[in-house]
Formats: sequence, C-alpha cells, structure tokens
Amino acid sequence: GDVGEAWHEGSDDYATVAMRFSLVDKTVDRATGKVVEGGDEPVEATELWTFVRPKNADWMLSAIQQAN
Repeated sequence: GDVGEAWHEGSDDYATVAMRFSLVDKTVDRATGKVVEGGDEPVEATELWTFVRPKNADWMLSAIQQAN
C-alpha cells in the first residue's frame, strides 16, 4: 500500500493507505458446490484503509472504503 494522506485532529493522528491487491472472488452454493457468481480468475481491487492513533497508543484500523 501507499500512504495517500496523513493528518492530525485533536490529539489523534490519522493516515489513509491505498491497499492494492488481487483476489479470487466467488459465491458457491453450499448444497451443490456450484459457482453461482464470480469465478477462479483473480481480480484486482483497491481499498482505502484509514488508521487512527490516539495519543500514546497503537495504530488501529478506523475505516475501509472501496476505491473506484
């Protein structure tokens, strides 16, 4: 991922990271094992993950957004 922006609000620090990855996304009918949506081909995705760090604390995930 790449840090897209970082800022400070009150006593908290924030950073947003663009996470780029590939994944196999499919829905399978449990009863039949048949793929009803998606497939076995990897697809690429980008999500924006925002982290927050309160004063004197560790970084925590605050939000995830789909990027278009």
